[in-house]
Amino acid sequence: IVALTVNDGHGNTATCTATVTVQDNTPPQVVCKNHVVALNQNGSASIVPTDVFQSGADNCGTVNPASVVPNSFTCANIGSNTVTLTVNDGNGNTATCMATVTVQDATPPQVVCKNHLVTLNQNGTASIVPTDVFQSGSDNCGTVNPASVVPHSFTCANIGPNTVALTVNDGNGNTASCTATVTVLDNTPPQVVCKNHVVALNQNGSASIAPADLFQSGSDNCGSVNPAAVSLNSFACTQVGPITVTLTVNDGNGNTATCTATVTIEDNILPTIVCPQNLVRNTDPSQCTAIVTYTTPTVADNCSNWTLMRTGGLVSGSAFPRGANMVEWKVTDPGGNTALCQFTVTVSDGQAPSITCPANLVKNADPGQCSAVVTYTSPTYADNCTGGGAAIVPPSLTSGSQFPIGMTHVVWQATDGAGLTKRCTLTVTVNDAQAPTITCPSNQVKAADAGLCTAIVNYTTPTFTDNCAGAGVAIQSGMLSGLAFPKGQTTVVWRATDAVGLTKTCSFRVTVNDTQAPIFTLCPASQSVNTGADLCTAAVTYATPTASDNCTPPPTVVKQSGLASGSNFPKGSSTVVWKATDGVGLTKTCSFTVTVTDAQLPTITCPNNIAVPGSGPSCNATVTYANPTATDNCAITSNYLLSGLASGAQFSQGVTTNIWKATDNSGLTATCAFTVTVNCGTGSQEFEDRSSRFEVPDTAQDSETGQTSNFKLSNFKLSPNPASDRAVIEVVGLPHAAPAELTVYDSQGRLMWQQQMVDEQTVIELNDRWLSGVYFVTLRSMGQALTKRLVVSRL
Repeated sequence: IVALTVNDGHGNTATCTATVTVQDNTPPQVVCKNHVVALNQNGSASIVPTDVFQSGADNCGTVNPASVVPNSFTCANIGSNTVTLTVNDGNGNTATCMATVTVQDATPPQVVCKNHLVTLNQNGTASIVPTDVFQSGSDNCGTVNPASVVPHSFTCANIGPNTVALTVNDGNGNTASCTATVTVLDNTPPQVVCKNHVVALNQNGSASIAPADLFQSGSDNCGSVNPAAVSLNSFACTQVGPITVTLTVNDGNGNTATCTATVTIEDNILPTIVCPQNLVRNTDPSQCTAIVTYTTPTVADNCSNWTLMRTGGLVSGSAFPRGANMVEWKVTDPGGNTALCQFTVTVSDGQAPSITCPANLVKNADPGQCSAVVTYTSPTYADNCTGGGAAIVPPSLTSGSQFPIGMTHVVWQATDGAGLTKRCTLTVTVNDAQAPTITCPSNQVKAADAGLCTAIVNYTTPTFTDNCAGAGVAIQSGMLSGLAFPKGQTTVVWRATDAVGLTKTCSFRVTVNDTQAPIFTLCPASQSVNTGADLCTAAVTYATPTASDNCTPPPTVVKQSGLASGSNFPKGSSTVVWKATDGVGLTKTCSFTVTVTDAQLPTITCPNNIAVPGSGPSCNATVTYANPTATDNCAITSNYLLSGLASGAQFSQGVTTNIWKATDNSGLTATCAFTVTVNCGTGSQEFEDRSSRFEVPDTAQDSETGQTSNFKLSNFKLSPNPASDRAVIEVVGLPHAAPAELTVYDSQGRLMWQQQMVDEQTVIELNDRWLSGVYFVTLRSMGQALTKRLVVSRL
């Protein structure tokens, strides 16, 4: 209801009421959203309108999700589905939008496994597929797919029960698993090859084998072939020869196989046979034979039924002839093994023959011989048996031979047919009555050996002769050859003695003379010494010479010329001679020199430095001074002005250096210098020692870097000073960041040398331009300056 007011323009109004009906004809605005829904255990799912309502707008502010079509889903709707959402504003206006509802299956399937048996193949492998262990399954959407099983392959290592895992899926990405037992079986028998075998009976007549003895090779799908048993494993002597035996093998998994082999039984043990010990018998009386009986040999073997037979020699109880008779027996066992034994029956003849020699003989040696021809009769021989005879025994001499001096035994031996012997001896004595001869060497004269009072003397051994061998010579008195004979005369006597003791002597003389002069064991070495302080001589001592000689008494040693030890030797070279004389008057001298050198420089003294004022336009001055004085320990030969001006000369403005030189009679020199300074006005200060004009601070500031340095100008050094050919300038700790400047002026103020110094050491070569005199060296660095004097002496 509304009130309407009107007027007439003249201030009059009127009102009335009316009903105004308000309507909303504007539909709302709506935006959908996609949605995901999961199927339940029954394979169904549903949604409500708000599941897909995202936002809405309306002119009156109200948007109500009213319905969604479709709103329920099954397994057939898995995936994306389009739905329509309807909203209203409560005033009869509606709007719709489309959304995607994704239906998912998130429920895993159910699965039940079953156990399974699998058999390995010939290669020792086996495999299964998922369905082998799948028993049953269920899913909300009805699909259960066996997908994989782990493990799925097996080898010999897996024989027996194995746990496997089966995985199934429902085709919608959901899986489930269960476990089963897969039992792996090996039903493949092994393969086997036998080998023949030879076995020998032991000492007890038995033998045995093991399965491995007949096993040659085998194969199995699982690789294991075990020799397990044989049909016959023990043997005896009655089974010698070949026998067929069966070998059984297994693979460790219950499978077996067999093969056959030939086992050859051998008897390799030799029988033993022991014969009776050797027998020794004497021949029977008046016989060359003996009746001998012996026992049958004893036999032992691992098998019985052996055979024994005699294979050589006489039977027991036979008449064995004289000598050694061999008897041999042989045993053979069932295996064909044999053994032999032998023994000897020795029949000896115990009756020796008889022999008688002629009587002993005594005879002198034949003239000029050491022997005698001797004849004798042969011995007589007899024996109880025939055969044999008598013979001379070497080295006995036969009748008519040359018999040597002395006693010779001739031995005869009788030997019968049985080898029995008997000996007799004939002694022949030959006497020698001739004495030997001997000849000595000639007399000898020899000088004593070097350094000795004796001489090694060699001489030939005296010669001798005799009618018989066996003589010899020996020294009777004197000395043997090769010994050291003393000085003087020595008589040597030799004697010859023959084999029977007859003797003869000879003699000779050896004279040894001393011809060696004595030798000096100490001859002082030559000496070189300097003169004594302020002296032209030197006190020199030396060791007294000593001498030795090859013979006694010791030699005498006396000084022959020169000064005695401890004397004052003059400058120059002096010779000292000593002489040694031995006991036979032989002499030897030794000499040495003493050289005295004057090493003392002369001394020279200059007058003090002179400073005078100049006059006249040239500012010169006439200066007189006393000449320097010179002295020396020996003598001065010269003293003169080396450089500068003489006394009384006109000296120019500035500094003049006068150098004087003195020389002694040894050529040694010394110099001295002094300056004459002629001053003119204010310039007289130019040549003062500038080292006093500057204050040297401990630190200085680098003008470029502004840094403070500990460099000191006091580190500035000149050497040598005075200098003759070169001067070394050294500045320790020179800062490299600020090089120093070096300048050198002469006494007249002229620049002689200038250089930047970047190293700590600089050398000035003083050539001919640098005259003797005083120079001023100035160092400037880091705001500091220092001047030092350098004296140049060009001698």
